[in-house]
Amino acid sequence: MENNARYFFVEGSLMRYFFAILTRDFILNAGGIFLKKMWALRPMFFSPALRWCGKYFCWGAKAFISQGMEFIFHSKSCWVGAPVIGRKFLSLQIFSKIYLSIRTLFNSMRLFLLMMFAFSVFSYGGEITKLAPPNMERGDCVMKAFAKRSSTKSFSQRAPSMQDVSDLLFAANGINRPESGKRTAPSALNRQDIKIYVCMPDAAYLYLPKEHALELIAKVDLRQSEAPICLVLVSDFNDRWSGLDAGIVSQNISIFCAGVGLGTYPHTTMDVEGLRAGLKLKGTQTPMICNSVGFPK
Repeated sequence: MENNARYFFVEGSLMRYFFAILTRDFILNAGGIFLKKMWALRPMFFSPALRWCGKYFCWGAKAFISQGMEFIFHSKSCWVGAPVIGRKFLSLQIFSKIYLSIRTLFNSMRLFLLMMFAFSVFSYGGEITKLAPPNMERGDCVMKAFAKRSSTKSFSQRAPSMQDVSDLLFAANGINRPESGKRTAPSALNRQDIKIYVCMPDAAYLYLPKEHALELIAKVDLRQSEAPICLVLVSDFNDRWSGLDAGIVSQNISIFCAGVGLGTYPHTTMDVEGLRAGLKLKGTQTPMICNSVGFPK
């Protein structure tokens, strides 16, 4: 019986090496494609909630390597020359394990992607308001704007229009050279660390220069004066260059307002801790200057 059965014994080290090569190639090829797709979506990875989602992907990858290869990698040997029935059973057991582990991996990847999109929307508010293109033909000449520049501390009830907001934000720190992404306001070492938060009576927004749009941050009134709009200039670093960068942006705001008939005044009297909490600032992000903006009374 034993001679007729013709068992052939192959040491497990050879099979483990073979499946290690297959596993490596799968991870390099499939994983490489996956990472390229994720790189295109890298802005959404800044959401803290996505760290929780990543556990599902890690769990799937672990399942693929540990569960799928358990039968081969943890066995000391493998019977490849067994009788027909034994070989079929063994092959079915091996490949069913591999199939189930691969399916587990891709299901976890799919869940990870779905939850990434969901949390990237809800963790930051996600509501984007696209602004109209800035009107490049608007306003007085530069010298007239300088002649009219003054600090306005008494504002009328008339609120600036969304076109006013669009033009104001472009002048403050918008992108005026799309090919290089450079701004209307220079910054030390080209760090572009100043973020403009637009505080209105109904909500607070973050200005997105690349999209020329407003991103909703909080539906709360965070204005620091009675002006219809307060532009809070926030530095990412709060170092010796931050005051310079914020001051340049603030000056752009002042010159623009003087040239188009709006009023403004820069001030550092702010509820810093309240702004830090309300605007959801992190780390070293610090409010530097607030420009109150509106029509003079």
